[in-house]
Amino acid sequence: MPEPFNPAATLAPRYEGGALGLPARALPITNSERRDAWCARRWHYSHGLSLRTSGNAAMARGRWTHEALEALFRYFAASDSAVPSTWADDCPLCTLRGDDANDDCEVCGGTRSGIVQIAIAAMLEDTQQTSFDVNVEDEAARLEAMLVGYVERWGAFPLDRWRVVDVERAFAAPVLSPTSGKVYRSRVPIVDCENGWRLARADDSASEIEHVWMPFYQLGRLDAVLRHRDSGDLLVHEFKTSASPTSYARDLHLDTQIPGYMRLLAHGKQFSTTYADAERVVGYQYDVLGSKGWTRPVALKSGKLSSSARTQANVPSWAWRDALLDESLRAKHTDSEWEAIEALAHDSELVVDSKLYCREFGTFDAASLRRFEIELYADATRFAAMRRAAAQKLDDDELAVRFPRTPVCRIKGHGCDFVSLCLSDSSDAHGNFAARDAVRWVAHTSDDTLNTPNPSEISCPF
Repeated sequence: MPEPFNPAATLAPRYEGGALGLPARALPITNSERRDAWCARRWHYSHGLSLRTSGNAAMARGRWTHEALEALFRYFAASDSAVPSTWADDCPLCTLRGDDANDDCEVCGGTRSGIVQIAIAAMLEDTQQTSFDVNVEDEAARLEAMLVGYVERWGAFPLDRWRVVDVERAFAAPVLSPTSGKVYRSRVPIVDCENGWRLARADDSASEIEHVWMPFYQLGRLDAVLRHRDSGDLLVHEFKTSASPTSYARDLHLDTQIPGYMRLLAHGKQFSTTYADAERVVGYQYDVLGSKGWTRPVALKSGKLSSSARTQANVPSWAWRDALLDESLRAKHTDSEWEAIEALAHDSELVVDSKLYCREFGTFDAASLRRFEIELYADATRFAAMRRAAAQKLDDDELAVRFPRTPVCRIKGHGCDFVSLCLSDSSDAHGNFAARDAVRWVAHTSDDTLNTPNPSEISCPF
């Protein structure tokens, strides 16, 4: 007889270290799952069948940059001080502490790698393990420019009013019915697996699948949590990369991830030993880094600098700094030519810097957060039915009814690695994709579940 479903912890892919506020018995919903569900067929391949793709270079670049910024913010959290001048190539925390190599270092883990080197190491590891190709030298130069520009733009210690109190922390909060206010629950198909259970898939035997009632929980990982030095209020801090930072920042007002993260922090802080006493989550701060990089001042064949604003459109203020101090370069220009160069350099702080690196600060009112909760609930009810359908063996007609194709992959700025499956509609083609981990529930606690609170029921403050 199978073991009764009485899990010790809920583990989701990429959240195996636990999440503050996630109970032992719950079905988590992530932002990536909601994003993939724009197309029901894509959700089916990625989450219903748990097929994994290699991604692409643009997505990977964001991940490499993210690893470096995570290390940078871990330094701020540990030291609460400016990075030393050697931060790019040498671990700033080891440098500050005077350590030769410290395996327990929160930033480098004993490698002594600087912030830029951490990004490059992540890039090199990916290029050896994935199918997409990048020019290693060009990519390393791009990553260095992005990160050096970030520190130049915001300073060696850009958080004077705020202190970093947490980095890469996962949180969970219950999905609530907008009418009753109670936690949404539904039947979820599961099967036995080693040391517990996992979500059922279509290739599982119907006789092995059982359905259990579970509460649905929102799950997400915050890049950083900031706390105001005077008021003690909390702030969600996120960083993203984009080819067009200004338009990305503008579109944040339509991004459900932001109010969702504020909601997660407001609920999850009660489980933190560091900032449970904070009364308010006052808003968010978003850093968007331009992935196209920036350039040095462009010189003409004559050796003079171009005074064309179009030619120098990607030269930030910090790149002009050294040029303006070069007396030999100054001597090649007339007074009027140099005045035009100085005007470009002066304008670059407003015109160029803000285009390459955007920082958005804001908050959401009660109506916006309410709308987010209703939309989250709508997705939860939809996913509940989709989960049950994904555990069934569907013929082509049933697949089209349950998981219709929505060609968002044809919209500018979107893509999908499952196009070949959509074109063939053949289960034989599934073999071209590796299987990824599914949500699972462990029967016994272990080292990777120690950070997960395990209450029988978690109350919601909303």
